[in-house]
Amino acid sequence: MSMEKKHATPIFKKAVKRPMILFEIVVGLALLSMLLSLLFSFFTSSAKMQDKLKKAEAALEERQHLSSRLQTILTSVIPSSDPYLPAPLYTQQFPEEKNISLVVYFDHGIDPDPAFSGPSLARIYINPKHELCLAIWPREREKGKTSVRHEVLLRHVESFAFQFATKKADQSIGWENKRPAKAKQTIPSLVRLDIWENEQKKPSLQFAFALSSTEPSIVYSAHEGVKKKI
Repeated sequence: MSMEKKHATPIFKKAVKRPMILFEIVVGLALLSMLLSLLFSFFTSSAKMQDKLKKAEAALEERQHLSSRLQTILTSVIPSSDPYLPAPLYTQQFPEEKNISLVVYFDHGIDPDPAFSGPSLARIYINPKHELCLAIWPREREKGKTSVRHEVLLRHVESFAFQFATKKADQSIGWENKRPAKAKQTIPSLVRLDIWENEQKKPSLQFAFALSSTEPSIVYSAHEGVKKKI
């Protein structure tokens, strides 16, 4: 009996591990590399999309700031009652500048710096870095002090042009590109701004500003469109 137990064959045998062959290792590495490649491309495209969204958001905020800033200045134009002073809104060509600048005499309101509160002068121009800039300085400047505030409104600007609503000889409404600094000149009721960000025929951006003026007055009709001045 003891001899039978000693030489009995075991029912369960210990499993022997089969070594992995080279082909299986290569296939596993290939699948892993494909998975890593897909994950890398996903994260790369996601990062690029976020970068594009940030640039678009920054450009939109910059354009909104430009529109809001110019709207505040143009709607605060102060009519000139002194016949010896220039018009409150006129264009001027400065030396060594390709584009014409717009000069505005406006009410700057209340400012933390008392020197910049109330009536001020603003100049809209393009600097050598192709940036649309705004310069503001007090109308009443002290001798020896020329404090000026410079602000960049829009970058990468090739050129710009203002257009002003005016009354023609036949009493119709037209547009003019230049306004001389004549005394007692009326304030236009509409001002358009065209901006070219590169050398192309059509402007890249267009803005319109309604000023608190009645010259020329414009009447809108649902059927006839824009009528002539009353």
